[in-house]
Amino acid sequence: MDNISFEFNVNLQKSPYPFRIWLKKELPKIPSIRKYLLLAYQIKQLIEDSSDVSFKKIANWVGVTEPRIKQIALLLSLCPKIQEDILLMNDEKLRHIREYQLRTIRLEIDWKKQITLWQNLSK
Repeated sequence: MDNISFEFNVNLQKSPYPFRIWLKKELPKIPSIRKYLLLAYQIKQLIEDSSDVSFKKIANWVGVTEPRIKQIALLLSLCPKIQEDILLMNDEKLRHIREYQLRTIRLEIDWKKQITLWQNLSK
């Protein structure tokens, strides 16, 4: 076969977005648990404010499954002390705690037991 070559005129322009390296330096890394808790509050607010908003609709907006949105929304069943710790705790300490570890804590009804489980987890 013969070698075939093609030429095209392409209008290349500089991208208005900074390089990824610069973005990493500008944006602080927020622990996932903190993001999920804040998202849970936003989900709650959306559902309370509008009657036509559902978990399914929010899941489509966010790009995750409906059960995942429900899991995130259930973080609000943690006692207020744990929620406060998640929002205010040292980032490095919070990075080692995963969201799935909180599922067993939120299943506990007694807030005192929740706090005990949380203290064991966050050590």
